[in-house]
Amino acid sequence: MANMRDAALGLSIAGGFIAVLYVFYYMQALSYSIGFDSAAIGLIGGYNLSVNSSLITTISSASVIKFALYITYIMLPFAIIMFAVGILWLFSKAFSRMMSISLAFASLIFILLTALLEANIHFNGTLSIITLSYIGGIMSFMAGISGFYEAKSASSKKRLQIEMDPNTPYSNMVLLTEKLVGSLNGRIKVLDMHFDTKALDNLSVMLKGHNRNFSEVDLLTKRDRLGKDFEKIYYDFKKELYNEGIVFDLRILDEKDALEQHERLLLDSSSAYKIPPLNIINKKSEHIVGINFRHANHRFDELWARAKKFENS
Repeated sequence: MANMRDAALGLSIAGGFIAVLYVFYYMQALSYSIGFDSAAIGLIGGYNLSVNSSLITTISSASVIKFALYITYIMLPFAIIMFAVGILWLFSKAFSRMMSISLAFASLIFILLTALLEANIHFNGTLSIITLSYIGGIMSFMAGISGFYEAKSASSKKRLQIEMDPNTPYSNMVLLTEKLVGSLNGRIKVLDMHFDTKALDNLSVMLKGHNRNFSEVDLLTKRDRLGKDFEKIYYDFKKELYNEGIVFDLRILDEKDALEQHERLLLDSSSAYKIPPLNIINKKSEHIVGINFRHANHRFDELWARAKKFENS
């Protein structure tokens, strides 16, 4: 789903950014502490100074502070991986299982190293920083798990392939309703340049499945086949869907876009398919196959933005 993808993307970037800031913060704080201790030891030894017990206790913890600094050196690569995965996801077309696993693993190690660091060194007044570090690690871990399941879901959907047999039009409609439309969720987008009354009949049949997980249907087409007969049933169809809690919106393609567009598309919130014409979708010997969602969704949204509402055309 797009919302899940956006959430995972936001969590990964925010969690990775917090992790990197946390590591650099502690690197700086620990380095200052080690520098102070080294300077104090030098002064005490050089001038043979007598010091109070509290200062001696602080100086004696220098080895612990150095150990903590070494921990931050180990944490830094994992924090960078967490942030880098988020940035790569921002510019990638889809999540991958390997990157999701890498993010979850890196964030889990980061959380464990944070706990080890906090068990060995404590700074006064840094509770909010400590809490924030755990939040960053947990956010990235959740993003990794979400990304893995979305990549798994998208992969299974992309492998979906339906073969239409022109000799079994009725069975084809049942197959389309259960196997294709039944798997869709969120916002359904349909692009069919030659949509007409028969296409609306077929769409109506497919949308009547029992396992409906969508709340909106957006349709893009040309104007040439939408005559008076179509208008009569269009408003009844739209009202019927509205009464069932589904928004139906029909837009007319821009004339230039209509000439350049040839593929017919069916999309939901996370998958995209190339389909035959809807008015003969159950009678044509064509495969319905999954295609690249990111590209198809971007193309549809571009055309949708330039299109006019059917009621205003």
